[in-house]
Amino acid sequence: IFVYEPKKTFYRKFLHEPFPVESSLHLQLHNHINAEISNNTLKFKKDCFEYISWTYFFRRLIMNPSYYQLFDTTSNGIEEYLNNLITNLLKDLENKKCITLTENSEVKDKNNLILNPTSLGKIVSYYYLDYESGFMFMNSINYFHKNLNYDLNEIKDEHISMFIQVLCDSKEYSELPVRHNEEIVNEKLAIELPWKVVAVNTYNLPSTKAFLLIQAYLYHVTLPMTDYNNDLKSILDQLPRLLNAIIELCMDNNYLNEAILYMKITQMINQGHKFLTSISTLNQ
Repeated sequence: IFVYEPKKTFYRKFLHEPFPVESSLHLQLHNHINAEISNNTLKFKKDCFEYISWTYFFRRLIMNPSYYQLFDTTSNGIEEYLNNLITNLLKDLENKKCITLTENSEVKDKNNLILNPTSLGKIVSYYYLDYESGFMFMNSINYFHKNLNYDLNEIKDEHISMFIQVLCDSKEYSELPVRHNEEIVNEKLAIELPWKVVAVNTYNLPSTKAFLLIQAYLYHVTLPMTDYNNDLKSILDQLPRLLNAIIELCMDNNYLNEAILYMKITQMINQGHKFLTSISTLNQ
């Protein structure tokens, strides 16, 4: 390996002493724990401690505590850290309606709380959704069911755009790249598309970009650059499981109209075409 002479010692060090690989499990722990609870692998709060103790995260927590914001490396300090982590995590999942927590009447111990999955938690786990996306979907379809009146045979564009915007707002699209100056490209693209972006100054957001690219796909609008074709492909790859999940949520709550409308949107995505005047014009 040829390097600049004064830097030789510096690079030799990294050949023989590479950077350690740290765990990112603590950043995704909500979804992992929810999946294990949904599969009945974790039935009590104390099971969460054992689950974490077998992970790479736990090994690195001891080896590099400052990276994980652990400041007390004693046994009691580690136990308190994990207890706070798990307690807050379970409260978050409960608040997002993914699990329920009940006290164990046989054993009066906070670590023996019984963990029960909800329908939402199981659906989120089955379709590999982020738990926050599932909760957002649930709130959105509740709002649609209570506040929107529409005829399934003649649905307005504004309703279709609202239903699709919910999908775009999911965390699954939060990492869709918005490159330098692409907010300008997005704003110009929005002018060519029929469904308007409601929120102002959001052209730099992944959710807005996803919303625009789905529109361009349905209306066969030419995309401004090759990167957008690749971005659209990644969006379409995610859409089937998002649609299936939200349809199942609608059916689980007996929201028939919303389920049918999302089924029709699924048909639109599969055929790559927006219906013109009536939903019945789309046939398999």
